[in-house]
Amino acid sequence: MPSYTLYNNTFSISNTENKFTALGCDTKAYLYGFGSDEAKNFTTGCIMYSANEKELINGSCIGIGCCQTSIPKGFRYFEIDIDSYDSHTYVYKYNPCSYAFVVDYQWYNFSTSDLLNFNYNVDEYEFNQYNESYPRVPLVLDWAIDWPSENNSSCEEARKNQTSYACGINSVCNVSKNGLGYSCNCSQGYHGNPYLQNGCQEKRVSSETEANERQRAQRNKRGVAYRLTRKGNMTTIVINAKDFP
Repeated sequence: MPSYTLYNNTFSISNTENKFTALGCDTKAYLYGFGSDEAKNFTTGCIMYSANEKELINGSCIGIGCCQTSIPKGFRYFEIDIDSYDSHTYVYKYNPCSYAFVVDYQWYNFSTSDLLNFNYNVDEYEFNQYNESYPRVPLVLDWAIDWPSENNSSCEEARKNQTSYACGINSVCNVSKNGLGYSCNCSQGYHGNPYLQNGCQEKRVSSETEANERQRAQRNKRGVAYRLTRKGNMTTIVINAKDFP
C-alpha cells in the first residue's frame, strides 16, 4: 500500500491546497490519514465505474474517469489503497489501470489520455527497487512551529516557555490554519524576520516620504463642487475644486 510520512513536525499536509485525486473507470481508491492522535484519523475516497468511453470529458473531474475530494486538516501521514471491481476487464482498451494520489489541486487538470497512461503525461519520475518507474506529483505542505506539548496548544502557553518560543521581540504569535502549531509575524509598524530575537525593526519613513503622505492626505480631503449655468437650450457645468475640512 503506497504511503507518505512527514517526519519533520514543522510540516503538515495542506488541506486547502491539496486534493485526493483518483483516475479510473473501474476504480475504488481510499485515502487513510493519520494525525497526532486517533481522534484525528480519517478515511475518504472515490469510487468510479463507467464502461462508456464517450462519457469522459477533458478537464472534468466530477466522478467519471476522474474524481477529486477535499481532505481534512491536521495530518502528517497517509496511506492510499487502490482496487477495482472487474480488474479493468471491460475498460481495458482505454483504461488498463487506476491511479490515486494527493496533489496540488491547481497543478492537476484531467485529460482523458491520463486514463490510458498517466506515466506518459508526467514529466518527473521515481524508480522503485525493481527499477519500475512511477510518476511524481507536487504536494503542498503547511509550515508551522510545533507546540511545546500536546496539552499546550495555544500561543499563550507557547510564550510561557521562552526557551522554545520562536517569536522574537516586536512580533506576534498566530495559530496555524491547520491547528498543528504556530507562526510569527512582525507587529504592526515593524518589519523584518520575526523568528530572530531582534529581527523585527521599526519602519523608518524618510522626510520626503512623510511630505508625500501629507500631500496625498490633503488631496484625499478635496472634493468637487458643481455649478450649473443655463443659457438658452445649453447647460454649462463648471467644476471647481473645494476643500472639505
